[in-house]
Amino acid sequence: MFLLALLMLFTACFAQEADDGAEGFMIREIEIIGNHHTKEWVIRRELHFQVGDRILYDDLEAARNRLLNLQLFNNVFIEGDEEGAITVEVSEQFQYIPLVGLSATDGRTQDALTDLNKFFDIMTATAGFADLNYRGHGGTASGSFRFGASTGFALTYSTRWLSPRLPIRFKMGLRTLLVSDKHASVQDTSRRLRDQQVYVSFGSRGGAQTQIGAQLMFQRIVRKTPQLNERKQYRAYWLSPFAILDRRNLEWYPSSGFVSKVAFDAVSGDTPFVRSQYAVADYLPLSDRHRPALIALRLAGATATASTPDWAHYYFGFSSLLRGYSSVKSEASTYLLGDLELRIPVSREKLYNLPALGRYGRNIPFWWGLVFFGERAQLQLNGAREETWAAGAGLHIRVPWIQIVELVWAYNNDSEHDLVIQSGVLF
Repeated sequence: MFLLALLMLFTACFAQEADDGAEGFMIREIEIIGNHHTKEWVIRRELHFQVGDRILYDDLEAARNRLLNLQLFNNVFIEGDEEGAITVEVSEQFQYIPLVGLSATDGRTQDALTDLNKFFDIMTATAGFADLNYRGHGGTASGSFRFGASTGFALTYSTRWLSPRLPIRFKMGLRTLLVSDKHASVQDTSRRLRDQQVYVSFGSRGGAQTQIGAQLMFQRIVRKTPQLNERKQYRAYWLSPFAILDRRNLEWYPSSGFVSKVAFDAVSGDTPFVRSQYAVADYLPLSDRHRPALIALRLAGATATASTPDWAHYYFGFSSLLRGYSSVKSEASTYLLGDLELRIPVSREKLYNLPALGRYGRNIPFWWGLVFFGERAQLQLNGAREETWAAGAGLHIRVPWIQIVELVWAYNNDSEHDLVIQSGVLF
């Protein structure tokens, strides 16, 4: 009934009326200031207007949100006057950041802290480096190493738009990991799995209201069981088309609009199989303030054919979060889940200047708010169904570089407590 109620709410809320906005004006000139490293075309491509166009004042706020979606700037200010002069001022954030992290991979963090001899049998440390604005083109290039419970490295490059004349979303990467076999870890933690991937993803430009594309990937799975001296290898060739309908006003912390996504995986190789995933989320503001309290809802699900191998099932827990169950590992070939959140702003957005960071320390934003949530999921594997639910509360904190820190406490139907810290909101 919970999921049915969510679905009914989604259906009712998708019929959103357009706002006519304020009286418009003709653009006479556009001035862009503050971009020392970012190419000017990267900024102009997100404005969606040019000299000679007639626009509404509401279009200026929409353009500001699109620029903030790039996550290249501490802040963005856009002003226009009745004479048709538009000024776009950006405050660039530092483009080079370290990638440092510590997370539970094969157990609970509290278990690792209780028995330090098993710390790196449970925890995985990450160390790396990212360029958030590679060559000023708005793309991200990164490299990182992992060690501990899982070991390996990853190299990635992604951009929302390849060049001024190629409005194509593009991503490519290489990853190799050696980790305890997720499927076997409940039964035999000595069995190890090496996962090697190389992939390329492309499609219509990122940030568009309608996006279509596909990912191509080659994956090589090697399983080793030292006691039995066994070694099995699987090769998989993935074709994964996707479609996205995005009407959110802001991607990383929306306060209005909706987004729906659907993706398919057609996999050939040693073990052919097919998977599908879908998700839809709606954001309902409770006032017309710039940063309103809102209700956020999500419905998501996935299926997989019976031939899907266990290493390609869906996993929840530890590094893949159901927030009330991040300390419990679950496996599913099919799932259906729903989330409902109430997000309440508490502090006003304040801007800080840090002179020690030079131009990168200008207009750094900070605010915080409360979040209350409930989630429910149905996980199915080999005909057995698992029902889960959880509820909790926490904080959303606005910071530079990673945009949002979510710190939440949850209580689940197994009478367990869970504390989750992650970068970004769950949906």
